[in-house]
Amino acid sequence: MDSPMRYRRVRALFLLTVVVPACAGPGRVAPSGHGSVESVRLVTEDIPRFWRAFDRLPGDVTFEDAAEIFERDYLNGGTAGLAAFQEARFEDAERFAEAVLDAREYYAAVRENTLAIDTSVVLRDRILDSFREFKRLYPRGSFPDVYFIVGWLRTGGINVTPGLVIGAELFARDAATPVEELNEWARANTKPFEWLPHIVAHELAHRFQLGRWRNTLLHQAMREGAADYVAEQVSGGHINPRAHTYGQAHEAELWNEFVMVMSGSDFGDWLYAQPGDGRPADLGYFIGYRIVEAYHQRASDKATALRDIVELRDFLGIFEASGYAERFQ
Repeated sequence: MDSPMRYRRVRALFLLTVVVPACAGPGRVAPSGHGSVESVRLVTEDIPRFWRAFDRLPGDVTFEDAAEIFERDYLNGGTAGLAAFQEARFEDAERFAEAVLDAREYYAAVRENTLAIDTSVVLRDRILDSFREFKRLYPRGSFPDVYFIVGWLRTGGINVTPGLVIGAELFARDAATPVEELNEWARANTKPFEWLPHIVAHELAHRFQLGRWRNTLLHQAMREGAADYVAEQVSGGHINPRAHTYGQAHEAELWNEFVMVMSGSDFGDWLYAQPGDGRPADLGYFIGYRIVEAYHQRASDKATALRDIVELRDFLGIFEASGYAERFQ
């Protein structure tokens, strides 16, 4: 279990890394890749490499020794996706080893489910089917490779130059998985294996967000909400059902709070953190989703509206045209 001091330090690092884009800025990763979905690679080789390193950890291993093992046997010489993830998220092996050892029982329990990513034909078909649907709805799209890695229980997915990188350990939980070692955010955000197509589709949508990034809560909420909305269109679901269940029951109350702070750069309890008031995390995703949903529903040309949502070039124009704020006047 994380000590309070260690949790505060790691939580602060988590907030920094998710707010600061993985590359130069949202929309600056060129939406390049394969013109054909059939050429997309689902790369899983980092997962068995992680477990080989994990098996070399003695029961009483120190953080320093674990860091050396992970650096030598997992982080060094991994795929381009793993290298990009390391650079964007935790920078050094010691932070990674600390996170793994603090949740060692959880990691051991999800081993088989992470390894199953490589062997599940159904899962691969669902992911590629969502790419095909994305191509149908947004013909301009080309498709990156997808790298599945074992991460540090703080990042579900990122969009970087080599492709999409997905933290498999966050999508490998089942009913028997022990979660006592996890902090509140991780308990709420670890999900079953079957959710992987939704996070892949969410990160794919981020890859095509071409508008210039603005450091405001409204823009970031719309970026995340648009990615959830597009993911739902192409994969049949999104990654934030808890936020939506709560949000639908308290929508006016949430909007009245959100509108007061949406022009600022403090993401507060709206994004990437577990609120201390008992609400679910990531309610900003829900608000952003509802704005772009309202825009799409209002539009007479649905195909053009969906393209606007995918690219998010003019987030303020979409917000104003959505009429969402008018619902609460």
